[in-house]
Amino acid sequence: MFHRVNNGIGLDAQEKRRWTYAWTYNDFLEGLVKKYDFKNICPLDARMEGKWKHVEFILKFFAFSDEFDNYTSSVTGMLDTYMEKMIWLNDELFSEKIKEQEENFSKMISIIKEYIDDFKRPNTNYSSSQRFEAISVWVSLALAIEQDIDFSWLKEYVFSDDFIGLTTIKWGANNPWVFKARINWVKNFLLWIK
Repeated sequence: MFHRVNNGIGLDAQEKRRWTYAWTYNDFLEGLVKKYDFKNICPLDARMEGKWKHVEFILKFFAFSDEFDNYTSSVTGMLDTYMEKMIWLNDELFSEKIKEQEENFSKMISIIKEYIDDFKRPNTNYSSSQRFEAISVWVSLALAIEQDIDFSWLKEYVFSDDFIGLTTIKWGANNPWVFKARINWVKNFLLWIK
C-alpha cells in the first residue's frame, strides 16, 4: 500500500476504509470471506482482486440490509458511515451485532449455495456488484419479513432476462432511487411468488 501511495497510485474506497477503520470489524469481515469461502461463491474479475473488494461486498450486504431505507446519497459515504457506526458500538452491542450479522450472512450464503451455487453473472466466471447486491440484499430483506420462503424457483429467476436487465444497468446503478427500485422490485417479487 505504501509503495502505491508513494508512487502516486491512489487507493480505492475500500482500501482506504481498510486502513482508516483498522478495527475488529474489519477483522470480522475478512474472517467471513475465509470462513464461508466467499471468493469462490462470489468470484471477481481480475481487475478487482487484491483491492479488498470481497470485504467490501460483505460490508455492502450488511450496510444495505441494515440501512436500506436510509440510503440517500453515495455508496462510499454510506459504507464509511456504516463502518464508523460499527466501530463505535460498545463491546457488548458489538458482539451481539456481529453474531446477528454472521447468522444473517450464513443464511443467505446457504440459500445461494443450495439454489444457485454462486453469484456469477451468466456466461462469465465472475460476479458483479449489482448482481451480488440484488440477490443477497433482497434475500436478506425478504427473510426479515417472511422466514418460510420457497427458493426453488431462484435459479431460473436470477438467470432470466428480467433479472439480468435489472442487474446490468450501466448508468446510475448506485443512484439511491435506482438501487432501491431494483431491490424492492425483486424483494416484492420474491414475497409474491412465495
